[in-house]
Amino acid sequence: MKKLFFILLLCGCFVNADAQAWIYHPMPESNAVWRVDQGAAFCNQLTSTFQYSTRSDTVIGSFNYNKIYASGVFMICAGGYWDNYYRGAMRNDTLNKKVYFIERDSLNEILLYDFSLNVGDTLYGTMPFGNSPVTSIDSVLVGSNYHKRFFSSTWEIIEGVGSTYGLLEIKFPEFIESMYLICFTHNADTYINNNFGNCVVIDSTMVGINEIYKPPSTIEISPNPATSAFTITSSSKLKEIKLFSVLGECIYQSEISNSKSEIDISSLAKGIYFVEIKTEEGIVRKKVVKQ
Repeated sequence: MKKLFFILLLCGCFVNADAQAWIYHPMPESNAVWRVDQGAAFCNQLTSTFQYSTRSDTVIGSFNYNKIYASGVFMICAGGYWDNYYRGAMRNDTLNKKVYFIERDSLNEILLYDFSLNVGDTLYGTMPFGNSPVTSIDSVLVGSNYHKRFFSSTWEIIEGVGSTYGLLEIKFPEFIESMYLICFTHNADTYINNNFGNCVVIDSTMVGINEIYKPPSTIEISPNPATSAFTITSSSKLKEIKLFSVLGECIYQSEISNSKSEIDISSLAKGIYFVEIKTEEGIVRKKVVKQ
């Protein structure tokens, strides 16, 4: 009996719940939602409550991608607003168990997740997470299937789900001090992170935002990064521009009435700033880097 058990184990014929973890689960390409909450101590304890979702396919170069959208309440020093915008495009390299992402307004593909890692390999993330080795691997139940889970000393990722900080947060934290994947849903499968509660997708009628802003179809900032100045170009007429430091201080404000404006930043220190752009169609906020 022991010999038969050993043979079954070697050939993979012996199946139990834990063995499901060896079946690779790629990131979903449709009908998926990642609910995320973010917060930061600066700028009056700003918080954002939103979700990512897969909505459509696209081709970039020679690869097929799935478009990722973000919708929900996004906060900055001036207050909260409801937004719904294209965040970027994600693709699976199922053969190599890797996931790639192209951020909107970019042509550079980055490695978002590597689910082929072993203990001792490195999980790569941006600050404040940084790079850290995989300390252990186990499995977690997502719906009715077990998915591999990779731990490091600072963060973790789940195969076919992403980081427990959020789908993109491990690569694009943007000075957010706290971030949590509240839950993940894909068709009938649900994963709830650390018992946050029910997995409820929010909409504008649930959050008490009186004025819903729709960002303009096209806002371009160039060059970005910039050294002495950058130019804002909009498909609709600009009305007001504000520039904020990472501490939430408004360091520049100007009312204008055309579709193009140049902002002089030669006197500012090198670093990251946030620009709030008000147009005839609404308000959009972007990140600007001073080199």
